[in-house]
Amino acid sequence: LGDVYKRQEGYEKYAAVTDIVKVHVAPKSIEGAAITLEKYEFQYNAAEQSPEITGVTLEDWDETRITYVIKSGGSATDVSDSITLTIEGTGNYTGTATVEWKITPKTVTPTMKVASCTYTGDALEPAVALKDGDAVIPEGEYTAEYSNNTNAGTGLVAIKDVEGGNYIITSISRDFPIDQAAAPTNIQHGT
Repeated sequence: LGDVYKRQEGYEKYAAVTDIVKVHVAPKSIEGAAITLEKYEFQYNAAEQSPEITGVTLEDWDETRITYVIKSGGSATDVSDSITLTIEGTGNYTGTATVEWKITPKTVTPTMKVASCTYTGDALEPAVALKDGDAVIPEGEYTAEYSNNTNAGTGLVAIKDVEGGNYIITSISRDFPIDQAAAPTNIQHGT
């Protein structure tokens, strides 16, 4: 809305005219906007994590209430060196802008349980379970290497980290008992 003035010939005065005018305002692009996050790096915790956006700013633009929706990368669970969070402008804003964030592996010295086993004459590889507190660490996160594991007595299992997982597992080892086999009860004499 506004006043429009028209100059009439022969008069030095102007007449005021009031009318409604529609003006098309093109949405402002947020391409290249700087997205500020509360945190850019999270440590793996087995739960979905989401960075909080604390600001979106455009160069040479004073408006502080840029409206947007998160299109992708707003949450993740597993370790990644680079997660791209993408926002898309809404309302008076258009286009997209991105920012990188990441989830880093958790370093743990897990608790370990080794299943019991009994002598069979073969090398034994009893099941191993690792835990980070109450959380079971998936088998793909580590390898188990066995030694001294054939005869009755004590075997050894050593745990090694597998690179690229959600955990960095401190190398640990544990002795495990190999019980003697029961003596056979059906021995026959003299044949």
